Amino acid sequence: LGQIQAYDNLIVPVVDMMKYLTPMSFDVLTYMLLSHLSSPSKTRLKEDGLNVSLWMQSLSSFCGNLYKKYPGIELVGLLQYITNTLKSGQGLQLLVLRDLVTKMAGIDTLEDLSAEQLQAQAGGETLRSCVTDLLGVAKNTKRSSLRLKDALQKHGLVAPLFLLIAQQRSASVFLTDS
Repeated sequence: LGQIQAYDNLIVPVVDMMKYLTPMSFDVLTYMLLSHLSSPSKTRLKEDGLNVSLWMQSLSSFCGNLYKKYPGIELVGLLQYITNTLKSGQGLQLLVLRDLVTKMAGIDTLEDLSAEQLQAQAGGETLRSCVTDLLGVAKNTKRSSLRLKDALQKHGLVAPLFLLIAQQRSASVFLTDS
């Protein structure tokens, strides 16, 4: 995990290599991910106080790729960790949730849409799929998106996460993470 935090170009090859891990190894990996994410000794922001540190971005991207590719990994522990950290007012863990949703559900924020692309999104399914193909939005997310939805619903995390995200959004104007 140290190499992944330092070199983000290793994320995809390492995730591909993990097909040889056993279920016990995946459990240990989940524990190590949570350990690294919750480490109090690491600063989550760069020195400017505005941008997220590189290790946090890399680990978040690794989580998204890992949990999308391997359905045998327990997802609820990470989702519960994100919920608990949001309860304690640590909003930077939303980065991990964003990467999970982006990779597993294929939902991404599109910031630079032209007027034509925006109009195409109002069209039928075929037109929308053509536009999303051109924009590079991830496909093949049906199984992983269902897995994410089931994990959130079965463990009652949908409503708490929505409320905590809304609270974090309104509190972010007044609070700063340390």
